[in-house]
Amino acid sequence: MITVKIAYFFIVSILFCVLSGCKASSPEPKPPLSFPIKVDKAGQKIVFDFWVNPDDSYEKNTLMVGLAVKGDEKKIDMRQLKNANFIFKINVKQLNKAGPNVVDVKYFDSFNFDEMKTKTNTNGVAVYGEYFSSHTFFLASIGRNDSGLFRAEVEVLQGNSALNNLSFELFVDYRLYGGK
Repeated sequence: MITVKIAYFFIVSILFCVLSGCKASSPEPKPPLSFPIKVDKAGQKIVFDFWVNPDDSYEKNTLMVGLAVKGDEKKIDMRQLKNANFIFKINVKQLNKAGPNVVDVKYFDSFNFDEMKTKTNTNGVAVYGEYFSSHTFFLASIGRNDSGLFRAEVEVLQGNSALNNLSFELFVDYRLYGGK
């Protein structure tokens, strides 16, 4: 009897959606997105696609690729994080654009965080993680002038074996960076 009621409910739901013009949810992954990553060994790599629309967030927010520590804040030794060196290779391409799929990426090319570099990203750049906020590191910002589908490839270039007991997530999200 319960199986018949479930089947009836399922059929009525489908019929309602068909008649009312319901669509399946959009398959377009939009920021904020996050992905677990290990930072203890070089060579770890993540590739992900995401959609960008300049109107998705406040105009001063930056589309940022970052690294965040996950877990109980009380158990994280902040000195260990502040002394860690994060070096990644980041490559970003726009997939739905005709012609060259170049994307402007802003990043730091050394542990001197006084001067941010900008590069039209074609083959990837080595980026150095800057401590951004509590448990978060800035890796790069992505130009968000065009709407469309983007692909980011992020690879750990320098492992941090001392951090193998912590869980990290790589994220792409709109954030206010630089305070302006």
